[in-house]
Amino acid sequence: MDRLATPEEAQVIRSIIASLFEERAGERERAFGDLIAGDGYLADETSLQILNPVNYAPQLHTTQCFHEAFSIAKQILGDEARFFLDLSIQKNLK
Repeated sequence: MDRLATPEEAQVIRSIIASLFEERAGERERAFGDLIAGDGYLADETSLQILNPVNYAPQLHTTQCFHEAFSIAKQILGDEARFFLDLSIQKNLK
């Protein structure tokens, strides 16, 4: 895991993702929602998700973490591997 990102970069990524959840990025496009509860559920949100957070924070794809993970994917899947989807899930334990 140390190879994916430095502790400093991990903190930057964490801050970016936290901001996206705080502003509910993607809500209008239905990319933001509760993974468990689904639409229209009025209980506490427990598993928020953002589909393709890179759409709302393109700098995520410029990180060492992204480049290293993509490199690993190519080692496993071959050079034909392509980026298709990213997903962030925020678990709210209460």
